[in-house]
Order: sequence, then C-alpha cells, then structure tokens
Amino acid sequence: SGESLCLYEIHRNFTMRKAMIEPSIFIHHNIFKGLGDDGADGSLIHLLLKGHLVVEAILVKNLQHAGYSEKVWAWSFPKKAKLCLEKGYVCNVTYQVCIDINNIRNDFCHSLGHKITFSEAYEMLEHWMELGLDYGDDLQLDYEYLEENLDTEGIFYETFTYLISDLGALANEKGTGIDLY
Repeated sequence: SGESLCLYEIHRNFTMRKAMIEPSIFIHHNIFKGLGDDGADGSLIHLLLKGHLVVEAILVKNLQHAGYSEKVWAWSFPKKAKLCLEKGYVCNVTYQVCIDINNIRNDFCHSLGHKITFSEAYEMLEHWMELGLDYGDDLQLDYEYLEENLDTEGIFYETFTYLISDLGALANEKGTGIDLY
C-alpha cells in the first residue's frame, strides 16, 4: 500500500551508513588552523567537531584493523571507544578523555547556544592531567597564564593535539598504520 511504501522510503533514507568518501587520517599540525583567527563566535564548536571527527576516524581505523567491517561506522562513538579499549587500541586514560570529549561535543551539537567558560575548560584540563593525559613539559598549568595565552579554545586545541598523538602512537604500536605528522 501507499502507506507501507512511505514507511519503507523513510527507513531506507535514514539507515546508518559509512561516509561516502573515505575519511583521511593524515593529521597535520594545522588541522585546526583558522578556527579562531578572526575571533568569530563558534570557533570552539568547530574545533570540537573537527577534533571529534579525527578521534572517531582513528577509532574506526583501529576497529577495522581488528577485523571489524564497515559496520563500525553505524556504531555509537562510546561503543567504538569501549571496543577499542577492550582490544587494547586505547588505554584507560585516552578512553576516558574520548568519552569526555564526546559528551562535550554532544552538549554543543544537541544544545544550540551551549557555552564553556574558561574556568570550566581549566577544570577539564586539570581533570585530564590527573587522569594521566600527557601534555608534555611545555604546558604551564597556571590559571592566569593559560587564560591569557590559550583561552578556552587553546585548552581544547592542546587536548586534541596530545589526545590524537596518544591515539595514533598506540594504534601504530598495534600495527594499524596511521600517519600522524
């Protein structure tokens, strides 16, 4: 009948599928360049979306290396992250940071107008450092210095830089073959 055909079309059009173009995991140090250069509102959401996409692409590449098919693209981000943890492609620290980043990304994507203050970003930075995310020796954990020199976007930029480096290094130890440069 016409009604069942309509339901079929709706189902067919909304079935989860992988991206039509194979995602690139060539990560250059400028991946986030230009996001905040003009001071325009919305640079943080762009940073979160781009960073989340790169992290998710690494998780998927790991799962495909582990023998999972294209079906992984239809899975939720937390499911991908948990399976990568179980398979040893991420450690407990990067798993937790990935879940936190996903939750923050969801706040922005599902609540238009969501904001994160510098104080909130700083608390997240402290939390991630306590978990053990290695920001290197260059990051000074001084509130006033970071507020003046990095601001909220800078904290997330640094977090993505080190998170992606950790994910890529562990993936390569497992033989996934991700080019990070």
